[in-house]
Amino acid sequence: ILRSVNEFKNVIKAKKLIIHDLEHKKMSKILDETRNMIAKIEGKKIDQVKTDHTVVALAIQFAIEGNAVFVYSLDKAINKVLEEAIKKKRYKITIIDSFSF
Repeated sequence: ILRSVNEFKNVIKAKKLIIHDLEHKKMSKILDETRNMIAKIEGKKIDQVKTDHTVVALAIQFAIEGNAVFVYSLDKAINKVLEEAIKKKRYKITIIDSFSF
């Protein structure tokens, strides 16, 4: 385990992996819209949504900042919400939704 931790530290230090904080105030509208869309897709009430909608908001935030974003997700609701956002706003977000890459 220690070796894995050290490898992650090296990858982060080399800036090959960036840990990014979500700006909740700035992204609150997108967070709400995402949660509503996921609820609709899953056929649930908003308070029943367990899917992590912050993943979508973080990807969009990173794209707004001018970055190309790659999201690895097998979650159909998250992928559908991201696809809609990409279509509407033309964000530079690539969804990787399989193990064949």
